[in-house]
Amino acid sequence: MKQALHHYEDHTAFFYGKISAASAALISFVLTNEFSILMIAISMMVIMAFDIGNIKLHKRLIEKHSSNIMFWRAQYTFLSTAFMFSMGLWCFFSFTLVNDSFVHLLCISVTMGNILSLISRNFTSDRILTIQLCAVAIPVILGLPAYGDFRSIILSAFFLPLFASVRDISSRLRSIFTNLERQSSEKDAFGGQLNEALESMSHGLMMFDDDMRLKIINKTARNILGIGDEINCYSKKLNEISRLIDTQRPLINRVRILQETLTKRLNHKTAAKVFKVSQSQYVELSIKLRDEGGCVLVIEDVTQRIEYQTRINQLAKFDELTGLCNRTHFIQQAKMLLQDTKHNETASVLFFDLDEFKRINDTLGHEAGDYILTTVAERARQILPSKSICARYGGDEFVVCINDKHLSGSIQELANSVVKEVSRDVIFNNQRVSFGASMGISKYPADGTSIDRLLKLADLALYAAKDSGKNTYRNFTTELEDNLEKRVLIEKDLTKAVAQNALELHFQPIIQTHTGQPKVFEALTRWTRNGVAISPSEFIPIAEDLGLISEIGQWTLCQACKVCKTWPEDISVAVNLSAVQFRVGSITQIVSKALEESGLEPSRLEIEITETAILNDMEHAILVLEEISALGVRVSLDDFGTGYSSLSYLHKLPLHKLKIDKSFIDDLTENARSRTLLKGITVLGKALELKIVVEGVETKDQLDLLINEYEVDFIQGFYFSKALNENDATAYLQLDMHKQVNFKENQPLQLQNIA
Repeated sequence: MKQALHHYEDHTAFFYGKISAASAALISFVLTNEFSILMIAISMMVIMAFDIGNIKLHKRLIEKHSSNIMFWRAQYTFLSTAFMFSMGLWCFFSFTLVNDSFVHLLCISVTMGNILSLISRNFTSDRILTIQLCAVAIPVILGLPAYGDFRSIILSAFFLPLFASVRDISSRLRSIFTNLERQSSEKDAFGGQLNEALESMSHGLMMFDDDMRLKIINKTARNILGIGDEINCYSKKLNEISRLIDTQRPLINRVRILQETLTKRLNHKTAAKVFKVSQSQYVELSIKLRDEGGCVLVIEDVTQRIEYQTRINQLAKFDELTGLCNRTHFIQQAKMLLQDTKHNETASVLFFDLDEFKRINDTLGHEAGDYILTTVAERARQILPSKSICARYGGDEFVVCINDKHLSGSIQELANSVVKEVSRDVIFNNQRVSFGASMGISKYPADGTSIDRLLKLADLALYAAKDSGKNTYRNFTTELEDNLEKRVLIEKDLTKAVAQNALELHFQPIIQTHTGQPKVFEALTRWTRNGVAISPSEFIPIAEDLGLISEIGQWTLCQACKVCKTWPEDISVAVNLSAVQFRVGSITQIVSKALEESGLEPSRLEIEITETAILNDMEHAILVLEEISALGVRVSLDDFGTGYSSLSYLHKLPLHKLKIDKSFIDDLTENARSRTLLKGITVLGKALELKIVVEGVETKDQLDLLINEYEVDFIQGFYFSKALNENDATAYLQLDMHKQVNFKENQPLQLQNIA
């Protein structure tokens, strides 16, 4: 009980009182120029600063129901007592040191106001109230007689009954609120028991007043009628509740059906009756009219009793959400269609899914996703020939099987129409939702004679459509199957290569412009399969799909650190982190482990990240990069300018270098726009104290232009060297100094021979 009463304390109001007291003390100092009063005013402001944090802490503890509330209370008592004592000292020094009636009146008025505020703040605790009264009263009572005036002595005597009155009022308030709290607890307990009984009922219960506004509804009734807990339906009529549900689930509004049924029943005074609330659910409604007006509805779900067998049969064949065939029923029907296809006839299988459907589900919720799926299903029904078989194959995947003799045109024309029609924008909750559709087509009997094979081949064609830009269709070709078989073999060999550490690490030098010497080598993972080098652009995406990219990245990092340890101490190594690695919570530990095992100084390791690695979760990216930077490792932003470049990256991320993408360099000597953009990026980077690295330098003209017209710190590209294996990279470092690049004298490069 006592703990509950503590919630009545008005800390915010007390804080305003503190502001007025501190301000009045400062005014007193300005009027009197008394140093002791200034010190008291400063102490008041210091206490207020601590009190701000204490109020915020109290809110957090209350929200979390933390057991540390007693610790907060001790802090609150100490700070409040200290402030009251400061006001008492202010009065004491004002009467003992200052001969100004306005100052005396000011301090007594403000102090009395704060004393009276104690009643509302601390009436729940007699001990705290007494402590704070004494803290302010004792200095005031001692200060007034010290003024030396007989009237001040009389005034000090009047403070004693005032303080007694404050304590008496607080005691009365405490008694009143204790009784109220007890009554409230008893009422809550009874209400909880009643609510528990209602919620445990197997039947739905709804009670309406004489104006047919809802007063009581239990959980069972909500579930039967599809009224979510987020919908506040109390004191509303059924038509108002129906409109609320329309904004969330416009296709499933059982309240509207209940409203119509109830109106008919009340008008005709009929007995209990079963009615449908959805396509597959029945309820029994019993109505009891109340003497004081209104009625009580008892709703029972009787679906299982009425259509048990029908329901089982329905679920066995059709998708509940869209009403289309489910996978099992589709395969049965498609097999029959192919069997009935004559030798001189052809049939087609169309496999399509929705582009960006996962994004919609993640951002707008599953209700939006369900609405889109039902909309797509309905659009497909309207555009497909009546004798086609259409199914929701799973998730956002749909499949169609049709005998081509039922087509009004070619199968390509139908595919194009379906893609165009189903991918039209959808309006959900007054919001326009855009998505696409990609489709693959296989033909019977040319591509296959079984429905399983035709589905597999149509699925291959579907992914070919996605690879070619999405929102289109593709026909199956034998090349797609060959590519699939090739990919399966590559996946198998790549998995084996990763398990056996059969990958290689190459290093491309990054040249420092003012010395012409390599200072950093970028570590690049390479894979040779059956004597043929596989491009990283081919095997890295496969590694990501197989979930191997984290393992490859960890190996690359550890191996790069070990190799760099064998190089001169002024040489560093740069390692790329993929977006997948960034989502792994242990990336900082992986970097620490690689440094520890290799013995490499953290300052000799650079981590390169791309914009795609940080787009999904900027806050997480900042946290991870700050942890890595705290190790002493440097961080570079790679491929800057090619993605969703944002200046906020440069402002928020703990970056050391900015790597400008090759696309800015390719036409640098011919394109003035590229030169202007490059100039802006380099100036910006320098202003932010970032080192500038330019990638993709391949010609001497590019090099000369960069050296003469731009503030560039490092240059990387084939003009200097391709990526070298470990031995060649070490040999590269061992070249004599006179063979290094001399940019100032424009001497020809001698470094390419080793590449």
